[in-house]
Amino acid sequence: MMIVYFVTDRKRQESNMDFTSEGGLQILFRGTFGQKWRNSFGNHGNEKSFQLDTSNYIVHNVEGGYLNRVYRLCSKNDQSQSVFIKHAPPFIKCLGYDQPLGEERLHTEFLALRKFQQAVPGSVPDVYFHDEETKCVVMEDLRNYEVMGSQLSQGCLDIVLVRRLASVVAKLHRNTHVATTSSSEFTTMLETFRNEEMVALNADMTFDLSNPANRCSPELEGPACSIRKDPEIVANIQSLHLVFLQRKECLTHGDLHLGSVMVNESSVKLIDAEFAFMGPAASDVGHILSNFIFSYAAHTLYPKEENSSIDHLLREATQETVDVYFDEAKEFLSEDALATLVSQTAGFTGCHIIKWIIGIAEARDLLDKPQAELMCLSIGARLVKEYNMIRSTQDLLRCIFDT
Repeated sequence: MMIVYFVTDRKRQESNMDFTSEGGLQILFRGTFGQKWRNSFGNHGNEKSFQLDTSNYIVHNVEGGYLNRVYRLCSKNDQSQSVFIKHAPPFIKCLGYDQPLGEERLHTEFLALRKFQQAVPGSVPDVYFHDEETKCVVMEDLRNYEVMGSQLSQGCLDIVLVRRLASVVAKLHRNTHVATTSSSEFTTMLETFRNEEMVALNADMTFDLSNPANRCSPELEGPACSIRKDPEIVANIQSLHLVFLQRKECLTHGDLHLGSVMVNESSVKLIDAEFAFMGPAASDVGHILSNFIFSYAAHTLYPKEENSSIDHLLREATQETVDVYFDEAKEFLSEDALATLVSQTAGFTGCHIIKWIIGIAEARDLLDKPQAELMCLSIGARLVKEYNMIRSTQDLLRCIFDT
């Protein structure tokens, strides 16, 4: 099974095309996309074989996603033969035409996933082909995987997979890092993964405390106001904003919350890499840690079952992520560079927490859980205020759990 990511060039007209119809599919299969599809999947002896006959397919809308439209295309004769079609209109899907967004974001995702696969084999879905004419990418469909964030919301957590996630991210950063790659390879990555529009969008969502679109629960209006007016927090978030934009040290995923992580019984794969760019490693690590902190607070203060041990597992997951990631980093960074990485991880973890609770984003694990939101907000504020003084992993974990 495969996923197909595509973007049309005909802007508004084709962004409104109904790809659940046979006519919409025929448009997709015209031209170079159809030829590449034929070359990749036209072999009748190949288990990935798809016939180029749109009358044999059924397409369904798939819910979810803020930026793009997603469909599932299935063979009428064999439901196991299916693809996902991720359509990027020339605007942010959930906001409409008033918020334009370049369709080249899926080309960046294709290049990033290919680089991830080179850097850490098996860390992403297999990428089969990219078609420039239709802005399409065809890749493996992870039908036997689940979203790690969804599992966590249900109280399911496998510490072995947590370690594997931390290891995958650590190796991705190590194998694309300025300290470990040749100058020519690093320069090529700098040019390839500028991704300026998506970086600017990401920065606006993460570091702008005064954005009029920011929101929070009614119970948090007081604490939110205090944070937005705290001169030390404001100054440190501005400093971290500059680090985010200026520190080009390795290839980062850019949006590594646990909704971008797929898992099965033994494997971890990263998806949705349209925000990938050359930036600070600490931001990716901070995304992961913030998600574990959200779940830790939710399960600690609003347990789904009596005597549940999930809160203890989440505390262990946070510590294991820190230990595994920084053990790898120790192997190629100087002592001072490692301390800076820890410090920035603390700061970015705090920024991501604040973004999800009193910013534009929304932490679904914390919906209707104001006490858990308040607990997380306190952790985030402390991490941002103290990040310059946090220079060891012990300090980092202490700041998270002793707040």
